[in-house]
Amino acid sequence: LHSLGEHRDAGAAVSQYFGVGLQQYHALAQALSVLRPQARPLRILDFACGFGRALRFLTFTAPGHTLHASEIQAEALDFIRDSLGIETILSTPDPVDFSPPGKYDFIWVVSLFSHLPDTLFSGWLQRLADLLTDEGLLCFSVRGASQLAGGRELPADGILYERASEISPLDADIYGTAYVSDDYVAQKIRSAGE
Repeated sequence: LHSLGEHRDAGAAVSQYFGVGLQQYHALAQALSVLRPQARPLRILDFACGFGRALRFLTFTAPGHTLHASEIQAEALDFIRDSLGIETILSTPDPVDFSPPGKYDFIWVVSLFSHLPDTLFSGWLQRLADLLTDEGLLCFSVRGASQLAGGRELPADGILYERASEISPLDADIYGTAYVSDDYVAQKIRSAGE
């Protein structure tokens, strides 16, 4: 629906949706190749997965791996479970309450950290890092300062949070639009690793 709202054409919206899914899959596969030389089945979590843009492709190319999908929108998880046959885990507003079964070798997070206020950015980064195996890999995306429109700049703390997003049913206090600096992200990663 978001793609349709942007493009105002069903064909363009479908093409854009699956095109982005394929781009995400290629990026995911490249990151996953870092772990594949171990020649063992991996536990993979697609966190904040929406309706499974990347999972649609991963299900056909990751035989032997254990795939889990997590999302805060229950209807998205119903679709993933029923259509893709992937085990799902309902996410929570508070990272402390998120308790999936076991740890993961690979956690993929597209377009969550680009929507979180500072406290949740830190909280989710720490929680997901805690869910990694000793040799696990966490990959996530953010919106950088270069994506700010109209010559706007980030505040001194390195994060600008706006209480609006493309998913209107979600509470704007926990899911909006965030822009961050490289230094901000690096500091949060260091803190999560301590």
